[in-house]
Amino acid sequence: MKSLIYNGTHSQVSIDILKGILASSPALEDVCIISSVAAKPEEIDFKQIRHQEFDYFKVHDAIYPEITALQQGLMLDGPRLDQMSSYWFVALKMMDRLSPEIALNYHTRMELLLNHIRFWDAYLTEYKVDCYMGMNYPHEVFDYVIYALCKSKGIRTLFFDTPQVPGYVQLIDSVEENNPQIKKLIEAQPAPANIRLEPRLEEYYQRQTTNYQTPKYMQKNLASLKRETSTVQLIQRFFTRSWSRIKRAVTLRHLNYDRVIKILYFNTLFGSRAERKLKQAYQALVSIPDFSKPYIFVPLHFQPECTTSPQGGYFVFQELLIEMLERTLPEGHLIYVKEHPIQRLHGRSAGFYQKIAAFKKVRLVPLETSAQDLIKSSLAVATVTGTAGWEGLFKNKPVFLFGSVFFQYAPGVYTIRSESDCRLALKEILSRTTPFDFSRELRYFLSKVPEFMIRGWIDSSYEDVAGITYPENLKNLVTAVQNRLR
Repeated sequence: MKSLIYNGTHSQVSIDILKGILASSPALEDVCIISSVAAKPEEIDFKQIRHQEFDYFKVHDAIYPEITALQQGLMLDGPRLDQMSSYWFVALKMMDRLSPEIALNYHTRMELLLNHIRFWDAYLTEYKVDCYMGMNYPHEVFDYVIYALCKSKGIRTLFFDTPQVPGYVQLIDSVEENNPQIKKLIEAQPAPANIRLEPRLEEYYQRQTTNYQTPKYMQKNLASLKRETSTVQLIQRFFTRSWSRIKRAVTLRHLNYDRVIKILYFNTLFGSRAERKLKQAYQALVSIPDFSKPYIFVPLHFQPECTTSPQGGYFVFQELLIEMLERTLPEGHLIYVKEHPIQRLHGRSAGFYQKIAAFKKVRLVPLETSAQDLIKSSLAVATVTGTAGWEGLFKNKPVFLFGSVFFQYAPGVYTIRSESDCRLALKEILSRTTPFDFSRELRYFLSKVPEFMIRGWIDSSYEDVAGITYPENLKNLVTAVQNRLR
């Protein structure tokens, strides 16, 4: 490896991983670092390695340095853009997360996309980049554009993923396939009769099957929903949010009257009152679920977020998977849909609820309905990549998976990409005369976790569940990166 793009020196662990890469890559000549303003890596000794640093917030908004001579010589012609065409759909939809103030129109989105493509296509060419590495899935548009360009040019990509198994992370190279190594490991031999798990994984298995606990990433969010908010606090929140967005716009030097109005408009429109209206629109359409009827459970994803964009591909539009189930599920069967408990107006609309509620077989269920009860009584769980699917396997429920995530290779998972996939999966589960039992195969799957995952954490909020020291964590992560870069 001679030229590296390293995205994400936003924490001490990400800085220390970069140090480990620099120390073990004698052939490295160029490094491009994309970092936040608050975490510039001045402490890193680059020695003789040429390096450039781009401010994360400017790159995020497609504000790039002056066009180089090479960029002036490059033309975004048909063949160049054709290389990216299969990624456009995801990239344009991903821009939902860029502007909560007001929806970006198609022209603005294309302009941003072309700016990203123009700069990074030139950079990859000029510096002969042979590896892109990120601390997370590429899901903030600019990093997804870099990923897409690298894939189209045959350049290596690596990024970390924090899966639903506490205390472990993955180092993967594909959004679309996640980690194909898992499939090879699982299929190498059949599951033995007696499977021993290491203590941490045995404890996790028992927790999932007998003593369910809310996932850690949800605990803080759910706690915040229960807090009472006074009028004074609402006013403070309005001015705090408005000021922070205006201050960022000033810093990036693209503040104008129109943008100020949009920011203030957003914080008025999308305040607590509007959030309540959205919730009321949902509640007006719900009905109490009848657990005695046969149904597929569809827990909606929080959006916009990485788990559906890019991991869901086309099914970032969750109504597509609901419509597919509506068209393929036999008469007499229902689809119970439950909204994500922390979903906000940015990412959802009353029209969305009305559209899916209009389907004959769909029933929206109250937010208070237990997701665990909905899983237990269902025929199957249908999700893009959601945790509810993973949890369903521990309750011996088959999963219709429409996106890409590590448990797509687990027993009981049906990967759905087409109508025929859906019909075949439904035929198999509806024709079954005995209950599913994935316990042995699922334990075997968990027994392989230490072979295809890394013990450790990237997100510091998981540090307390990893059960290892910071030096041990860093050693595990750096060793994994070094092994992949060899």
